[in-house]
Amino acid sequence: MEWRSAPPLNGKLIGNTRLRKCMTQLDVARQCAALGVSIHPATLSRIENGDTKRPLPRLVPVLAQVLGLEVDDMFTTAGEGAEPDGAAA
Repeated sequence: MEWRSAPPLNGKLIGNTRLRKCMTQLDVARQCAALGVSIHPATLSRIENGDTKRPLPRLVPVLAQVLGLEVDDMFTTAGEGAEPDGAAA
């Protein structure tokens, strides 16, 4: 999938998942860095708020790993809510 044509990330899902895991944005940033991908907590905030919809492609699988999500579940498609199928808020 071409990076710029990829669907936008589901920031609400990412933020809700982070909060359910009792993680701060700094916690997520540190775990991503430990896996070799730097992200500033402010960038994560922009992703969660929907201001950054398509971060660099190398971040997506690492962020998914840190949050325990499937990569495909992190993207928003038309008509989708904030949670992947079967997940409760």
